[in-house]
Amino acid sequence: MPGTERDRPRLRIETGAHQGRVLGCDIDYAGTLLLTAGDDRTARLWSVPELRPLGVLRPPFGETPDGSLYAAALSPDGSMGVVAGYAAGPLCLHVFDVARCEIVHRVKLTEAGGESVATLRFSPDGELLAVGTGGLGLILFATAGWRHIGADAAYGARVTGLDFTTEGDRLAVASEDGVVRLYDRKALAGAARPSLQAETSAGRLAASIRFAPPDGETLALGFEDGGLELRGARDLALRASRMPERLVGNTSVPSVAWSADGASLFAAGNTCFVENEWVVLRADARGTGPWQPMRDHLRTNIGYLRDVPGAGCLVVTRGGEIALYGSDGARRAEVLPPQGDVRADHEAADPAARTFCLSYGGTLVEWTTATRWRGFRFDALNLELKSAPLPPPFGLAGWNSALGEVRVEGWDGGENPTLHTADGRRVPLELGPGERAQSVDLHHGKLLLGASFGLRRFAMADGTLLVHRPIDQAAWRVNQSQDGRLTVAALYDGTIRWYRAEDLEELLAVFVTDEPSPRWVAFTPDGWYAAGAGAEELIGWHLDRGEGRSAAFFPASAFRERFHRPDLVRRVLRTRDPAEALRQADAARGDAPTPPPEQQLAALH
Repeated sequence: MPGTERDRPRLRIETGAHQGRVLGCDIDYAGTLLLTAGDDRTARLWSVPELRPLGVLRPPFGETPDGSLYAAALSPDGSMGVVAGYAAGPLCLHVFDVARCEIVHRVKLTEAGGESVATLRFSPDGELLAVGTGGLGLILFATAGWRHIGADAAYGARVTGLDFTTEGDRLAVASEDGVVRLYDRKALAGAARPSLQAETSAGRLAASIRFAPPDGETLALGFEDGGLELRGARDLALRASRMPERLVGNTSVPSVAWSADGASLFAAGNTCFVENEWVVLRADARGTGPWQPMRDHLRTNIGYLRDVPGAGCLVVTRGGEIALYGSDGARRAEVLPPQGDVRADHEAADPAARTFCLSYGGTLVEWTTATRWRGFRFDALNLELKSAPLPPPFGLAGWNSALGEVRVEGWDGGENPTLHTADGRRVPLELGPGERAQSVDLHHGKLLLGASFGLRRFAMADGTLLVHRPIDQAAWRVNQSQDGRLTVAALYDGTIRWYRAEDLEELLAVFVTDEPSPRWVAFTPDGWYAAGAGAEELIGWHLDRGEGRSAAFFPASAFRERFHRPDLVRRVLRTRDPAEALRQADAARGDAPTPPPEQQLAALH
């Protein structure tokens, strides 16, 4: 088989919904088709109002976090979609045919690596695509032939929001540099320059921007670091700036939308009336009246809002939950990702929010999922799952952010975590570009740090980096076994993953659904797996078919006779070597040596 990472089949979770953050969303002008894109490297199409899944787009991707998708756009007639995100190499747009869910164009933005696309927007006539990037500013393409026609690189930060007027004569742009800009359509060609711009007041980190229908005379902006503001769409004059009242916790309002008739304003994001219960708020078009919450709450913070004529208010959370609300505020349809949310509020009053415990040897793990802090316990040696109510956690040890005089600060969502050593020094713990620390554990003289795209082990005495292991999803909880042999992490995609302590080589993962009757599947990086009832369809192989083409996906159940090996899975953590576990399992069955996984999967090519 070919030897590159992209050439070999890669095991992926597939639940019928996104596994990870959903940052890109769009709907066609008819309001019948929803496109979502996530950092699980898939884009998904849904019918509206039923929210029935219609297809999955799998662009090619490389090593973590390359290929994570942050932006999505649908052409006005719903025939064409575009998705993009982070690229370790050349930054490209993936243009795909909606009916076939197949990539038809690959539009290159730059050869430079480490760049990203944050937002995308078609003009109402479908002739232009506006592209908001992380570091390249605003870029414009004519969709006929996908010609680059204009750009404005004079941005001091990421471009996060784009919207055209209904007539398509003006483009409004929000960014994280504290400036809102307005462009005339005729001035977008060549060196595009805004006709008007103004400094924002509700916050600097604007996240969304929308013209009010039907006349486009008012602009609404939502902020990651503040509330929302309304501005005149002709002069950008500030008309209102406010933070919704009666909120708790993180009160940023990054998502704004208008009702289809322009009479009401919607706002959402990290806004919640009750801790850990996120809501959509509605007020009058002037933004001055009282805020009214929707009838029920959502599981995570809200990233996208859209009022769909004849259907209701469409809401997509950053955790992948999709809900459609009727005019009475009642939920009419929904998509609930089945994975458990392991993001923990480490300051929560409920101690269950901190739960991530291991047995002495690390093979038994106990954790909780938000927002109800449901408990799970998985025994990797006996392949047994227990869920709440759990027996007392005898013999299980939790994680530590401090040990004696040694402690770590800034690890809970911080960009600059710091080790305080026993001799009083403050040592910065280096992360990768754009990364945030999310979890920590101190044990055996080693400091384990979980971050957005990697696990890192440092020496506890002086902060020397010992091992770095890239990971697909943020590690929201980490722990180290008391015998020093295993490291375990709970990732944002809902998996619990075991790693060999000395080199952080992955050995085993288990994915457990947070459903009334939980399902589980445990698997090695090579694809050997064991599964509970009804869980085999939760994993499969992603196979890239080259640049400019959609990847193929093959469910694991299609290869059950070859890869369903509970006998091997039970031995992996005991041997800490999948190859040795396979040898022992074959010997115990009296079988001839099993061919290596690459030979077993050769048929996929």
